[in-house]
Amino acid sequence: MPRRAATLQPSTAQLVERIALFFETEGFSRIGGRIFGRLLLSEAPLSLDGLAADLGASKASISTETRALERRGILERTGRPGDRRVYYQVAPTLPLPTMQLRLDRWPERVRLMQR
Repeated sequence: MPRRAATLQPSTAQLVERIALFFETEGFSRIGGRIFGRLLLSEAPLSLDGLAADLGASKASISTETRALERRGILERTGRPGDRRVYYQVAPTLPLPTMQLRLDRWPERVRLMQR
């Protein structure tokens, strides 16, 4: 299946990609980083369809990654009255899970340095 063309403006797409690359260094998938970057720059929650169109990715890939980010406390699921679609936004408590993830990884880094 051919890759879809992203619908973002070039400057926004570049920033989203930089965020994705940073996320990748933190152990996330690049598409997960793109989703986070897109939602971080959005004024309103976005649906799976909206994210897929904006990022030029499949809806299945977006669905899988949004659920993974939601489980980690990075994204929050929301809805709209009268609309059956699921929408996502960056979780308002984002710094807490991010800090916990870093703290959880710290002992492993210390062990590596000791070796």
